[in-house]
Amino acid sequence: MPPAPAPERGAGVVQGRAARAAMTLRRAGSALQRLTARLALALVIGLGAAVVDAHAEEPASMLASLDRAAWANTKSASSRLAAWVQTLAPNDPQRVPAMALRALVLASRNETEAAARLADEIHAASGLDPRATVLAQLVRGAVTARTGPLTRADRMLSEALIGLGDDVPQLLRWRGKRLLAWVKQETGQFDQAVRLQQEALRLADQGGPLWHRAQSRSDLAYALHLGGQTERGMEINQEAMALADQADDSLARTTVYNTLSLLLDSKGDLEAQRQAMERMIEEARRAGSKDDEVLGIANLSDLYLKKADYPTAIRLARQALPLAREAGDVGTEAVAVGNIGLALISMHQLKEGLAHVRQALSIEEAQGTLTTRAGTLHETAEYLERAGYIAEAVAMHREHRKLAEQLYDRDRQRAMLEVQEGFDTERRAKELALLQGENRLKATALERRTLVERLWIAGAVTAVLVLSAAILLIRRLRQHNRLLHEGNARLRTQAELDPLTHLPNRHHLQRVMQERTQEHLPFEGSLLLVDLDHFKRINDHLGHAAGDAVLVEVASRLRSALRDGDMVCRWGGEEFLVLTGPATAEQPLVLAQRLLQAIGGTPVTTGHSSLLAHGFTVTASIGCASFPIEPSRLPLSWEQALGLVDTALYLAKAHGRNLAYDIRQLHAADVPSLAEISRSLEAAWDEGRVQLVGSRGPAHVPPDPDVQAAAMEPGR
Repeated sequence: MPPAPAPERGAGVVQGRAARAAMTLRRAGSALQRLTARLALALVIGLGAAVVDAHAEEPASMLASLDRAAWANTKSASSRLAAWVQTLAPNDPQRVPAMALRALVLASRNETEAAARLADEIHAASGLDPRATVLAQLVRGAVTARTGPLTRADRMLSEALIGLGDDVPQLLRWRGKRLLAWVKQETGQFDQAVRLQQEALRLADQGGPLWHRAQSRSDLAYALHLGGQTERGMEINQEAMALADQADDSLARTTVYNTLSLLLDSKGDLEAQRQAMERMIEEARRAGSKDDEVLGIANLSDLYLKKADYPTAIRLARQALPLAREAGDVGTEAVAVGNIGLALISMHQLKEGLAHVRQALSIEEAQGTLTTRAGTLHETAEYLERAGYIAEAVAMHREHRKLAEQLYDRDRQRAMLEVQEGFDTERRAKELALLQGENRLKATALERRTLVERLWIAGAVTAVLVLSAAILLIRRLRQHNRLLHEGNARLRTQAELDPLTHLPNRHHLQRVMQERTQEHLPFEGSLLLVDLDHFKRINDHLGHAAGDAVLVEVASRLRSALRDGDMVCRWGGEEFLVLTGPATAEQPLVLAQRLLQAIGGTPVTTGHSSLLAHGFTVTASIGCASFPIEPSRLPLSWEQALGLVDTALYLAKAHGRNLAYDIRQLHAADVPSLAEISRSLEAAWDEGRVQLVGSRGPAHVPPDPDVQAAAMEPGR
């Protein structure tokens, strides 16, 4: 891992000068002195003519200027915003919006801790500015969008947008709608994402600058593309280009060309995509946007990796590296270093290539981006496999699986917390209602006692009423306890059920296996680990909604192919685990053949994309075995059994996919021997220590070979 970039000396000097200029401004008395101080501050932080005017419009134009500066260089804009905020009095109406804009810029750079602290400062200003509370909520939603979970960010941003009235600057309302639209896209809610992008577009057209209008059209074009309307997206993106040309705005053209390259990716037109990326880089350089320039170069490096032009991919990645470090963009730095490693692996320079990949993984680990790190591990395993380094690919695959399990557990815990939060809210509401009822009963009892004191003749009647109230209270308490018990049972069920496929999840299977293997008894039965082939490409090219539809359909097919008593669970991502009772050595492969046929025998059709609407062939790879395995019948825990079939699964992927491997015989006298075989299963097979029996899935011709080939184009 390279050392973190040292703080730039120039930046420190600028910030110090800005602070002194801000102090001078606060102390300035006369209008002439204030104007002189503002000019000094503007010169220091580089805002030039945008802040020369000392009239009332000056703060608004300053905010707009810094909003645009953040588009080109978020790091520089953040420093400028910090310096400007120092010049504003606590009750200045521009202070809270300026702080909110800076916090949003920090969140966009993944500086989430600093953004969260700034959100607290904004909220503390609610006594001076009534907009502070809702703007603090907007910032916290932006932070959560970066740190997760996205479902919580969705809720927080939706609540914030309701409160963003016309008294909030247009650029902040516009940014809020775009951010929520991005969250909707990432969670597969494409229809709502399109609606929000359309609202942002109307907001931009109602008086926003031309670059807002162009940016909104590019955003809408990409949202339409994700929703399966790529051609309509192309038309909208052309409107964005016309506006960018009308303004002669290189920065706006940068965004339009970037969106165009993403739309062209789904068409498989690599040459047109390359031209769009090169135009993006050219416009970014004209605009002086280092952020966009390094993004374009990194994307172009990815493209040449996809085209198997590895020397060019390396050259571009090395070109992007110093720019990424200069901009402080560690994410793009990791991508560039990783691309160099993948290209070197593909050129059979294994040692140097793996060293670069490990460097990229270290950067990602330092940033805490587990999802990105898992993606890098998975992609590296694929490149190693293509280059013929099967043992290294298996090792990388295992590392990816271990991290994927951590991510699964983390996401499950977050989902559990959200369910618990909802349950706690519901429980508190019920308890409040019950407490109100109790208070009413107490008030009634008090009234009755007063009547007893005044009218002794009504004593008997009052006693009856009090008794009735007590009986009613007991009944309500019993009902509350019953509802609480039912709620806890529902919570347990939700914790063990996958919300997408409605299959049992990993947590459920682990509990079942712990019950089966009490007192450390060895595992007996059949395990089949099923992994959908090239599923990442389905998500990348067709969208996450289409990927979810495929998972739901595959889950249904697996359930239909199994017998009563067999269990199938969603093990995580695109993996499913099938558990059956004790079986003969031949039965797991028979079942695996049935599952391959169920998954790949009939195209998947759904309305989530134009391709899936006409049918799309999905295949899977399977590793399976019946335990204990002959002839040694080594007693294994279910975790050891799972590790063995996982290795068989990866070997099926390495040997062409749409394939099942059954571990029929295993010559291992003890656990260390087993571990050695598991590490090098193919070598053990060649040496006769393991017998594997394979079975291919159904041969088929895709319904639209050209479209399917384009959609499944290899690459990132």
